[in-house]
Amino acid sequence: MSKSEKEGGWNRNHVGEGGWAQAPMFESEKKKREKRTCRMVEEEEGTAISNFKSEVKRESRMKELRQREREKERKLRSFKTLENLLHLLICSSSCSISIGIRVLHS
Repeated sequence: MSKSEKEGGWNRNHVGEGGWAQAPMFESEKKKREKRTCRMVEEEEGTAISNFKSEVKRESRMKELRQREREKERKLRSFKTLENLLHLLICSSSCSISIGIRVLHS
């Protein structure tokens, strides 16, 4: 068994006569490749987690903005109702005053 076979690589005999074979890969090269792969996976996971957190924050801000908008609309409706009631009160008061004045004059 050759050194490349012992180290986990390939040699010409694995693919037959006249074929091409993968270059021998020694343990140190395998470990480097595994570390690179692990780093890439960790970076992708980190990016995915970061993207998820950003999405959660964005959704939270959107929910808060919608809540504020609903609150503004509620206050505006409340104000309009109050404005209408005040208008009715003023109209009814002036009407009562004018009726009272007419009664006094007669």
